[in-house]
Amino acid sequence: MIGLGETDEDAIMIISELWKNNVNAALFSYTYIPGTQFEIAEKTQSEIIRHYRAVQLSRHLIIEKLADYPYMRFENNIICDFGVGKNILLSIIEDGSAFRTSGCPDCNRPMANETFSRIFNFPKKPGDDEKENIMRELGLEL
Repeated sequence: MIGLGETDEDAIMIISELWKNNVNAALFSYTYIPGTQFEIAEKTQSEIIRHYRAVQLSRHLIIEKLADYPYMRFENNIICDFGVGKNILLSIIEDGSAFRTSGCPDCNRPMANETFSRIFNFPKKPGDDEKENIMRELGLEL
């Protein structure tokens, strides 16, 4: 569950350690509920989605053996270098599988933690507009 106060570095380090121990971490986004005790007012939607996308991308790099936590760089616990070149990042975004539902095999609830305004886990390959949004959400230049 991503979005409970952990940093990029916390989440990526744990995913890396789990993977080294043959545990595949499935990602789910915490669903913020406005007007309740579960609302996190100090975080903006753009911060929430940037954090989630960074963890999704890092998880993909780790499980595909393209990069690993020790080779990634962080500033103030926010990832600033994924440990691979921009061309690899762009090809992963173009492929789209890093941003797909990563739950159990044959998951029949791919939209279980989505909101009406934001898709965190795509149940299918993201389309061109969605990939452009992912680039923006990650803060990468188009």
